[in-house]
Amino acid sequence: MTLPPFTGPAAMAAAHAACAAVGLSATGAYLRKPPSDNAVVILPAQRLVARIGADASHRARLATELATARWIAGRGIPVTRPAEHLPQLLRIQGRIVTWWHQLTGRGAGRPAALAALLRRLHGEPPPWPPLPAFDPWARLREHIDGATGLSPADRDFLHRHRAELRAEWSARAAATHPVAVVHGDAHHGNTFVREDGTAVLLDLENVTIGPPQWDTAVAVVYHRIGWYDDAAYASYVRAYGHDPAQDPHIDLHARIRMLRMTAWYASRTDREPWIVEQVRHRVDTLRDGGQPVRWRPG
Repeated sequence: MTLPPFTGPAAMAAAHAACAAVGLSATGAYLRKPPSDNAVVILPAQRLVARIGADASHRARLATELATARWIAGRGIPVTRPAEHLPQLLRIQGRIVTWWHQLTGRGAGRPAALAALLRRLHGEPPPWPPLPAFDPWARLREHIDGATGLSPADRDFLHRHRAELRAEWSARAAATHPVAVVHGDAHHGNTFVREDGTAVLLDLENVTIGPPQWDTAVAVVYHRIGWYDDAAYASYVRAYGHDPAQDPHIDLHARIRMLRMTAWYASRTDREPWIVEQVRHRVDTLRDGGQPVRWRPG
């Protein structure tokens, strides 16, 4: 069966159907942001969150996310919690639904809160849960191909840059070791501070076993592109325990991160033409390679 596009209305329809299937009220339900591969629907009346995979192909990923949350919680690290009283991995209208407890409190954490959580996560010794193989190139080619709002020349440059970075990565095996459990999308928006001041780790869909630099490179990039000022970056360094920028391999991780950020943003240009100018600016800074770089969040 061919499913309709995974739009906001489609995600909300699946959320309402899932609530009906398990006997919950969907009163006041709303999307946290437009869907991509998954949607997050807030159910304030239930103090729950429904995470909805676009189709059944996402079942294994969502199952891993649930298992990862349980493992992290079992290690004593504050983390978003599955709603264990509800049936998980529910198939509704061709979508896959998982249920989570809604967090309430102060909102997204600051860089230091993220760094403290990463320090604990990266420090956890084996045995680790079964997790996907680390792949910094996942879906990168597809994002570049999908950047139809850019010129062919810009897309060609992004593909060449990807190939150059991949060759450098292959030649520097040390950049992939040692390994730990890594979050995979380690920006401070993926933390939440509860009323009691405890910071909680969110959004576990990219957790894998890989080099910790993959996570800490995000802070290095954010400082580089002006999203963290010097004080914010210094607070991150103090909380993490050392300065990631001093790692001999961090620059390679950071440059791959910057390409991924650009390609993901560029993949939206066909449906969001107003971002083309900012995407071109990012592409130009990747070409130039100079410092400082200033990117607008998007």
